[in-house]
Amino acid sequence: MIGKNWSPFSKLIYLAITFFFLFTAFNSVQNLVSQIYEQNGYENLGRIALTTFNLACFLVSFVAARIIKKLGHTQSLFISSVPFLLVFIAGIGMSACNNFKPAPFYCADRSFIKQFNIVSYTLVGVSSAVLWTAQPGYITQLAPKKEQGSYFGTFFSILQNSYIIGSLLPSILFRFTSAFAYFIIMFSFATVAIGFFSPVSYTHLTLPTIYSV
Repeated sequence: MIGKNWSPFSKLIYLAITFFFLFTAFNSVQNLVSQIYEQNGYENLGRIALTTFNLACFLVSFVAARIIKKLGHTQSLFISSVPFLLVFIAGIGMSACNNFKPAPFYCADRSFIKQFNIVSYTLVGVSSAVLWTAQPGYITQLAPKKEQGSYFGTFFSILQNSYIIGSLLPSILFRFTSAFAYFIIMFSFATVAIGFFSPVSYTHLTLPTIYSV
């Protein structure tokens, strides 16, 4: 749990590292999902899943502030991070069909895999809208007023590395592993991140919420 005596800047670094782990995994999968799914015989499923993700994220962004107002910023961060696991579970389930002989029972019904992926990416789109709306509110309340620019700069400097690492990991992993193992590894990254998010949900912010809608 985040210590009560932690400085606001220490809490910021903790949050930034948490986002780094989560989006190292998610950005990596997001960049490759269409290609991986096509290679496993699911043509266009990756593109459809990403479309539903972006559409859900766009629509929910209009009401995300209301959700955060009810839950609070800290609880919103934790709750909205959990559904991200569905993306990796969907990938594990899909790739398992080609990784194991005999294949798991659900592989006989390709429509199940398609529906599960579309639903999963839709839920993650909803969660992403809430997560990215809660994040700046949390940092705004955390940072001293004169240092808010520095806090946001530090956060995004750390987060930016997730795009770099997320792009490099597949080129390394696919030399030695299958798509199934790749999704397992990304799932592990995301699980670590969500474990880090849990203490954030117990962080007490004394300033009032910035959302009044």
